[in-house]
Amino acid sequence: MKLLNFKVSIRVLFKDRISFLATVVGIVVSVASIFFTGIWILDEIFYEDCHENLDQIYQFSTVYNPNSNIRITQSTCFPLAEEMIETFPEVQKSFRSGQKMAELTIDNESFSTFSFCFIDPAALEVLSFKFVEGNPENALSVVNGIIISKEAQDKFFKGGSAVGKTLTMNSFGVEKEMVVTGVCKKPSNSQFNLDFYASYLSLKDLDENDSWVRLSCRTYGLINKGADIEKLEARMSTWFNEKDPETEMALKIKTLKYKRLREGNGATGGTKTLVINLTILLVFMFSMVILNYIILSSLRLKKRIKSMALLKIFGSSMANIRREYIVESLVYMLLFSVMSILLVNYLIDDFNTIFDKKLSIFSSSNHLIFFIVIILMIVISGVFPLMTRYFNDPVKLLLNNTKSEFSVVIKDKIPLALQLTGSLFMIVISLFYYSQYLLLDKMNIGYNKENLIEIYSNRDVQQKMDILRSRWTEIEGVENVSASMRPPWNITSVARNVSWENNKENTVFNGNFAGISYDYIKTMQGKIVQGSALTEDVQKNDGIKYIINEKAKGIMGLENPIGMKMSLLGDEGYIIGVVEDFYHQNFDEGISPLILQYGAGRPLNVMLVRLTPHNGNKKMAELKSVFEEILPDEDFNWNYVEDCIDMVYLKKERLERNLVIIFAIAIIFICCIGLFALSLYLTLKKEKNIAIRKIHGATKWKIIMFFVKEYIIIELVAMVLAFPLAYLFLRNWLNNFAVKVELTPWLFILAAVIMFVILLLVLLYAIIKAVVVSPTVVLRNS
Repeated sequence: MKLLNFKVSIRVLFKDRISFLATVVGIVVSVASIFFTGIWILDEIFYEDCHENLDQIYQFSTVYNPNSNIRITQSTCFPLAEEMIETFPEVQKSFRSGQKMAELTIDNESFSTFSFCFIDPAALEVLSFKFVEGNPENALSVVNGIIISKEAQDKFFKGGSAVGKTLTMNSFGVEKEMVVTGVCKKPSNSQFNLDFYASYLSLKDLDENDSWVRLSCRTYGLINKGADIEKLEARMSTWFNEKDPETEMALKIKTLKYKRLREGNGATGGTKTLVINLTILLVFMFSMVILNYIILSSLRLKKRIKSMALLKIFGSSMANIRREYIVESLVYMLLFSVMSILLVNYLIDDFNTIFDKKLSIFSSSNHLIFFIVIILMIVISGVFPLMTRYFNDPVKLLLNNTKSEFSVVIKDKIPLALQLTGSLFMIVISLFYYSQYLLLDKMNIGYNKENLIEIYSNRDVQQKMDILRSRWTEIEGVENVSASMRPPWNITSVARNVSWENNKENTVFNGNFAGISYDYIKTMQGKIVQGSALTEDVQKNDGIKYIINEKAKGIMGLENPIGMKMSLLGDEGYIIGVVEDFYHQNFDEGISPLILQYGAGRPLNVMLVRLTPHNGNKKMAELKSVFEEILPDEDFNWNYVEDCIDMVYLKKERLERNLVIIFAIAIIFICCIGLFALSLYLTLKKEKNIAIRKIHGATKWKIIMFFVKEYIIIELVAMVLAFPLAYLFLRNWLNNFAVKVELTPWLFILAAVIMFVILLLVLLYAIIKAVVVSPTVVLRNS
């Protein structure tokens, strides 16, 4: 009997191929979409959750000018970690963390520049590094000791054990031989997921700095459970400020837990808003999916009412009929589960690449999410029809032609209006997300980022810049050459101890600064609005020179600052020019005050080369040849400024855009499946109506127009519901941007047009199928 039920179920599944195909595709895509969105959200929420003592781990940040213009940086001074342990008993352990770029050499084979993280030995007691080889108790207590990841061991040591082996790193011209003391698994959801972790003891002779105002590392601590963090923060800030009373500074203590949501990677802000938005959309998607498959299940049962009635008339019990339907639902569940797993497994690598994740479908938690989604979707949508009157007395329902229980539940067009509302909402959101990304990508940032190349050096190139500039500008296609302390898109060094002539109100300067060489503004193709740029003629004059941006000029309250005296970090000079504001850090934060300094001996590690259009990669070989001739011990590391901006500052926006648009496509697709099922269901209910209209002379075109008008009215209702919700959602979202797209009505109109076209395409099959049926056949079957 069970085998017979199974065979019947298989036969029923393939009987209505169109409906079956819509169900299969809809469920598989829905499960994959919900699964991917769910694991992405959970990974963001539980970032850093790999550390056992996460609730006690805190990061210390530096606050400048806490009593006026507050500015927080995640960097801290070097002595903080050691001295706070001795002063504050609440802090059990602390460690410093800092990253350096270094070239790697193993067995006389050189590799590209990698990011090395230098940490104190106490980090292994605070964080949870899972060791594969080596002893975590003393792995970083060895001078020149280094821990590498299992991935790095497999890559650089050909899969053999790396413990005890040596490698050489070249950082800023200084070579260090390091001994591998441990191999650990690299966590997928932590900021501490690099391949190389060296002990700060290795750099004691290079990095030890007693200054309390020089910010050269990040500091973390393990704080006692139950400690009052607010009171501890106030006490530590007072103590910290006493170390250098002239510089107003304080400390901020924030838990490492949920840091990803709050602050992200420190350059582009946290993901909290995106996680909240996607969670809301995920709930909406799941609701639409459940509704859709309840509709599909009910449609399947309505088409089988005759066969169910005949089975009962010929002696089959309702228990057998229910059993047959349950077996059919289980076959659905098995089929959809297998296909969904195959689809997710096929797409997981692409998903990780697009969204910079290292997620796996085979982790235990992800298995749980996957099967919860499967069970809820298919069991709920399959069990619901069992509770309807279809299974109470199908013969009576057939003879009396009573309305189905489901038609009472859905109240005719309500589900259709909900499907359209959800689709319209997501189309509007997608259009504005894409427009905002294009605005950020194409906006005027204050200088020409195209055809501008930045070349990095591990040492100060100030002494070599004149030779480099002279040789490089001889190359055809090279317009200008300059250098700076920081790349133009990442000027984050905090300007401290700033004073200027005529500062009568004792205004505190809260901004950034960078050391530059001459022709900097010319190479950037920025605009000087007052005074002059730093050209070769100007730089020959003695003294330190400053160029400020318009924002700085406004804060300083100077109408004409040219020639006025100015001091930065004790270096006295005078202002020679005012440059038009340009974005030099996170776009979301807008433009902050900026000081460009020349002549104070700041290290210049970034060379800027302006190329003529269409000469990009063609000139790299010539630039590299000159570079290696003049700086033979340096690697030629270069990037387009445009690419750097895109990767660092537009990465978050691109992530949001990709997530929302993919999510929108999934929701719209799911809603289309629902619209398809509803259209079949509603036209099935109107078979008699259509037949009678045709008998009374109505043409097929008039009947089609009747349906189209009906659905247009429903779309208008959906617009009334969707557009205000989308407007409120977008207005709140756009508040996170300093530069934002306008909420123009044209995109709302475009969304309505797109939705109408989709609606027509989806409904066309059901309408034509109902119209072409002979009215005689319809009335006889009724």
